[in-house]
Amino acid sequence: MIHLLTPYSLDYRCCVKNLILPIIKYDSLLFQKLINNSKIEIKFIDSGDGGFFIFDNPLLAFAFAIHFQEALTNYNTYHLYRKLRIKVGEISLRYSITYDSLFQFDDNFYGASIINNARILSKDKLNRCLIDQNTHDWFLKYFNSIEQLSFITDKDLMKVEAFKDYDFTNISNIEFSALSKKGKNGVQTYGIKNIYSQKIGLIKSKNTSLSIYNLQVNFIYSIHNEQVTEFQNITSTLGNLNTSGLTVE
Repeated sequence: MIHLLTPYSLDYRCCVKNLILPIIKYDSLLFQKLINNSKIEIKFIDSGDGGFFIFDNPLLAFAFAIHFQEALTNYNTYHLYRKLRIKVGEISLRYSITYDSLFQFDDNFYGASIINNARILSKDKLNRCLIDQNTHDWFLKYFNSIEQLSFITDKDLMKVEAFKDYDFTNISNIEFSALSKKGKNGVQTYGIKNIYSQKIGLIKSKNTSLSIYNLQVNFIYSIHNEQVTEFQNITSTLGNLNTSGLTVE
């Protein structure tokens, strides 16, 4: 299983609420196994100062992080909950994606995936997006690298073993998924522009060494006014390449 940990500030719920509808409306192919009766069902583990979202594979976690950051950018740029933004201020998140074993007993979850995720994020103090070696290797296996996601589209998933049992019947209707690309006059107006991945090294936590990578993802999306008469393109960034403060071997 894969876990996405997103430590949040006071009002992270404003982002969660406003990313659910776009996922159901625009990314129903990628998240089809989590959508039931027009509702998205994602397991969430509240850890007090953050939480774990559980997905079947790293691509779903990555796509969810893109949608989450989009909603967060809308909030921080005063397009979403403007009065709340003025009162609360800017919200900054730290992300970590890990891929390992997971076990469930009743409503509780256990396993290396959660433990490693928490240990990785405990080393971070900035708004980075960190992934473990297993996540890095998964993208190498299925997509040649995580950087390759800046070039692929939803149609490319049909060739990937991990998505062989997905229903691609309505793929032509998917326009604004996390993997969609759009452009006008040779200029990209929607989708992932660049993905930068750098190996940080080994971090030690409680006598355990974990190999981690630091990601920075630049992507473009559009927002519109209530009358849907005016559109504005916004560039957002997931993570950053500043490795200051990370203790590695």
